[in-house]
Amino acid sequence: MSGRFGWLMHVPEDADGCEDLAACAELRPVYALARSKGCDFVLFDADAVADDRLELFDDDP
Repeated sequence: MSGRFGWLMHVPEDADGCEDLAACAELRPVYALARSKGCDFVLFDADAVADDRLELFDDDP
């Protein structure tokens, strides 16, 4: 779900069993960190400070 503050995504309990995530290796560490903190959702916010535990990707191609 997108909104004014970024993208809100549900954190699946088992990312390995989720076929939609099979092609999205970049999301696995995000979901693993969220699950370790007991989070059900992740808000991707371009204006937030980057978390140094996760890889940062450049927007430019």
